[in-house]
Amino acid sequence: MYEPKISKSAIPNDFTAWNIAFTKMSQTYHYLSLNSSTLPTEIWLPATANAPIESATQLSIGWFKNFTKADLKFTAEIYYKSMVKLVAFVPGQPSLFNALMTGQNELFLMASAALLEESYLLKKILNI
Repeated sequence: MYEPKISKSAIPNDFTAWNIAFTKMSQTYHYLSLNSSTLPTEIWLPATANAPIESATQLSIGWFKNFTKADLKFTAEIYYKSMVKLVAFVPGQPSLFNALMTGQNELFLMASAALLEESYLLKKILNI
């Protein structure tokens, strides 16, 4: 499976750094949870023709700054993640056993998702 990971950092001085990264990931096992029955069911299912391999692409950009006089470190990062072929049970499924016994063909629901997130961290260095 081809999963490239590319990262580039730029450090213009001793106090500042920029980072950009690109990652492509695949998952050959699906974590499925069925909570509609009285006994929740959680299984790991390998990829099949009905539940193909999930894949995701992530891009992140970060800025890091050290404030040496105040003993502070600041980090700001932005992430974008796109996911395709996400697999879940069809909503309202009473149980996996019932679905298999009734011969339902529609056990899984396919979806796509995207996420844009930012994070900030301010860290004080204590010299004790």
